Amino acid sequence: MKVILKQNVRKLGNKGDIVEVAEGYAYNSLIPQKIAEIATKAILSKVEGVAKAAKKAAEQEKIDSIRIIKELDGKTIELKKTVTQKGSLFSAVHLSEVLEVTEKETGEKVPEELIQNFKDIKNSGVVEVLLQFEKVKGSYFINIHG
Repeated sequence: MKVILKQNVRKLGNKGDIVEVAEGYAYNSLIPQKIAEIATKAILSKVEGVAKAAKKAAEQEKIDSIRIIKELDGKTIELKKTVTQKGSLFSAVHLSEVLEVTEKETGEKVPEELIQNFKDIKNSGVVEVLLQFEKVKGSYFINIHG
């Protein structure tokens, strides 16, 4: 009997998977516990539609991520902060602030997942921000000054 899993089941499958199980297991365990439901034609078409939408969204995310990396690659963004005489900052620059100033200056909303190995910035100067999506790499610079 074919069922669609509503949650991950160890040694059986993950949420959304269509699996073949014994009728007794389905009717006595999976369905009463609301872990799975019978795979009717209507439900199968619904699951198929959701899968297509997810695939399309993933493709769009890939296209957008690559476009953002190529557009930002090599650019320098200015960020004004209060700086001591020694060149250190009164407060560190966090990733959220870098993303905010990048969006403000370039109009590009950079997903946090694209940024690699970011550490809070504690000194003024130029800092490289590394970007990567799958095998596509790039970087841009943040110039922090007073």
